[in-house]
Amino acid sequence: MKWSWIKAHRLFMLAAVLVLTGTILLSSLWHGNLTVSGAFPFSSSAVQLTGSAGGGLALLGFFCTILGLILLAASLIVTIIESVGRFGKSRSSS
Repeated sequence: MKWSWIKAHRLFMLAAVLVLTGTILLSSLWHGNLTVSGAFPFSSSAVQLTGSAGGGLALLGFFCTILGLILLAASLIVTIIESVGRFGKSRSSS
């Protein structure tokens, strides 16, 4: 199967833009608290994130973030497939 129409660096850049856009949208509309407490032993530490983000832009931010994470995973898979294909070609030619 040819992956010429999908380049891993294009997918990665699109994923980065989507995750960044989604994070900015969600954080700009966030109403709530973030509490971090560190303790020893580490099992006693806690991170608590409470609050909400409302409206259409918050929903857009959520979907941008999710789609960006999916594309990030896809770019990793395409990178692995491309590198395995290059490795196989170099071994068969020698």
